[in-house]
Amino acid sequence: MSKPHLVSSKVLTPFYSILKLCQLNYQHISYHNAKQFLQSHGSIFSLAKMCALISLDFGKTISMTAGVKMNYKEHYRIDAQQFDYWGKDQFSPTETRRNQTIFDLCPIKAGDKVLDIGSGRGWFSLYAAERGAEVTALDLSEENLKRIKETNPAISVLYGDACEVPIIDMTFDWIVALEVLEHLIDPKLAVQHWKVLLKPEGKLLVTVPYKEEIRYSLCIHCNQKTPANAHLHSFDKDSLVKLFLRNGYWVKDTELFMHKLLAVLRITPFIRKLPYKYWSFLDNLFGMFSKKYSYLALIATLKK
Repeated sequence: MSKPHLVSSKVLTPFYSILKLCQLNYQHISYHNAKQFLQSHGSIFSLAKMCALISLDFGKTISMTAGVKMNYKEHYRIDAQQFDYWGKDQFSPTETRRNQTIFDLCPIKAGDKVLDIGSGRGWFSLYAAERGAEVTALDLSEENLKRIKETNPAISVLYGDACEVPIIDMTFDWIVALEVLEHLIDPKLAVQHWKVLLKPEGKLLVTVPYKEEIRYSLCIHCNQKTPANAHLHSFDKDSLVKLFLRNGYWVKDTELFMHKLLAVLRITPFIRKLPYKYWSFLDNLFGMFSKKYSYLALIATLKK
């Protein structure tokens, strides 16, 4: 058997860009950004045929016959480098209301120790730090962590996987994982790991898309099904509650929020200045007629 040959970094750089294109979150790329990206990486298409050598199963190991291995960690590293999630007006009116709901569900106090798992662009970490909490942001993107640290040096940053959180000599009053579980290969493994990081009286807040219909597209480069938004799992209330009850937690509360009628009727931009409590009342009012919500939140504590 011949030894697998090494691939030079000059080849790998555009090759990684191909993989990035194979796994793009289409909601986060505008026509202008796509055009710029393709113009600056035009040479990668001469390597498109290399996709035939890849066994691509998103979220799992990506193996290449040339002996190179990649995994989902590389996807999130490249994602943060290629797209700027830190510019002005990055939050839509809908996302702003989502954030307000999460702040309401998670009453941070000064001195609380908070772990933000999958911190992304750091909006929750920055909010908690402003409230006087001792915050640790955990993410798979070193770029995102660097930006968080630059924005608020008081925040501790930790590079790591939500399924394999690095061992740290600290427990937390609050652990938050906001729209994280749906991205993970093994949500069960993740929530089991988180238990050792939670104080006996601490609380865990998770949010996920509610009853999401995961949509796939056929990648033009590798001809593999690719999930939109890199979502691997869909949750309803029953499945999310069972995940935590079966893995050492008590579920204290669940809440549905962001009714889809708000988006269908396109009224969110027109009520963006409405105080949160009135917007929340309206959101709950729509829920009396149907449970077509966008998000599900769950608050859990450790079983004694």
